[in-house]
Amino acid sequence: MLPALHEEAARCVVADMLNRGSYREAIGVILAFDLQEAFPLDGVLSYIVDKVVRNRKEQESEVECDLAGSKNRDEEELLLWRSISRYVQERKPSFSEMSCPSLAERIKLLEERVGKANQAFVSEESREPSFSERREPNQAFLMI
Repeated sequence: MLPALHEEAARCVVADMLNRGSYREAIGVILAFDLQEAFPLDGVLSYIVDKVVRNRKEQESEVECDLAGSKNRDEEELLLWRSISRYVQERKPSFSEMSCPSLAERIKLLEERVGKANQAFVSEESREPSFSERREPNQAFLMI
């Protein structure tokens, strides 16, 4: 446990990190200095999810939304959530994504969106080219 003065300074540092978007680092400080009373993990993670979702909606409304950019943002955000979840579970084995329903829901949603985007991309690549798209002559005609 930290002395009261240091604990107050650590709280200020964590609050600043959360405001700047240094989420993984803020969680690291919370866990390292045992500040879960001041910053309960489920509340912090819910706050982070809400803030990231809100920021993303603002960005998408400002920028013309394209499918490739949206897919990239989904992948980046999913990577952030998986990283944070894994990081917390390594340091706090009693924690699971289910401890923070908004985190679990966000990860599931992004996995579905990223998975569907990847499936669409793969199915487009793996489909049989039409006759007019083929570059080599049709094998059936070569056997004659």
